[in-house]
Amino acid sequence: VVAALDAAGSERQMLALAEGLPRDRFLPEFLLLSRPGVNADRAEAGGIPVHVVPPAIRRSESDPMVVGARVVRKAANFTRLVRAGRYDIVDAWLFHAYVLAALTRPVSRVPVLVTGRRSLWPRYGRFLQQLAARASDSIVANSPQVRESVLRRERVAPRKVRVIRKRGGWPATPRHLVPAVFVCAVLGSLAAAALTRLWFLPACVLGPYALFLLA
Repeated sequence: VVAALDAAGSERQMLALAEGLPRDRFLPEFLLLSRPGVNADRAEAGGIPVHVVPPAIRRSESDPMVVGARVVRKAANFTRLVRAGRYDIVDAWLFHAYVLAALTRPVSRVPVLVTGRRSLWPRYGRFLQQLAARASDSIVANSPQVRESVLRRERVAPRKVRVIRKRGGWPATPRHLVPAVFVCAVLGSLAAAALTRLWFLPACVLGPYALFLLA
């Protein structure tokens, strides 16, 4: 789960992982919150479905009510896609991605949630980070330094945090993460202005619940 399949490090790391998964054991897909990105065609050419979660959230939009409504709709649409896909694993990278995946997990009913970290500490606050950590079955750090930061600040059990570096070979897939279907749901950043406001948290939580109560 990332905003877009851009040429940035984390996005390329996830694409390489999806391309390298054995297809007799995994059926990877990408869920993108923002736009397809420059590498979306490469993913689809490799037989990996790509889904962009609507609606668009523009950084130029300044009306908090409009942005808030779009965040709720995006959270609801994301939850609907995850439920429809019946994914066994959701792998959400970058702060906005794994926070949304964690907050919607009670409704999306994802059996396994993996969240990925690329920086020592997000600037958006410890509370949401800790919520995501508690909801995650496994946390992937892209360096030993990031892993130590997660262990120190969030008091996560060491066995829960694994390191997968941006460069080098991929480690063997753990046995407990081998269901038939795998989703690389790249949730990525929603508009920063939308997500740093106080109403982002209730919007992400209430959106999916409202969807299924009214459906």
